[in-house]
Amino acid sequence: MQTVVPAYQLRAGVDYPRNYAELRAWFPDDAACLDYLEWLRWPDGFVCPRCETAGHWRMGDGRFWCAHCQQRISVTAGTIFHATRTPPDGVVRRCLVRDFREEWRLGQNFA
Repeated sequence: MQTVVPAYQLRAGVDYPRNYAELRAWFPDDAACLDYLEWLRWPDGFVCPRCETAGHWRMGDGRFWCAHCQQRISVTAGTIFHATRTPPDGVVRRCLVRDFREEWRLGQNFA
């Protein structure tokens, strides 16, 4: 079974960018965003969500091919990002920027 790290244990600057400048540096392109999403989803390495086996091949388009159930699996399949037409870098940036704005707004209320 996969190890899931609770959100409260994630650390700014280590597990996610602390600010917009780091966000741009960490995620310069779609490949970097997909790699990050892959790490978040499968921190211990790929495990097929259908049959829960680890055997796989990476396909040319970035998806995985499960060696056991022979299904193609995308890092975004079964997530809120599934079937979105927004490029991965746009999705990751929007989510993190929204979080930065919320933290800034909350910080203003307590200042």
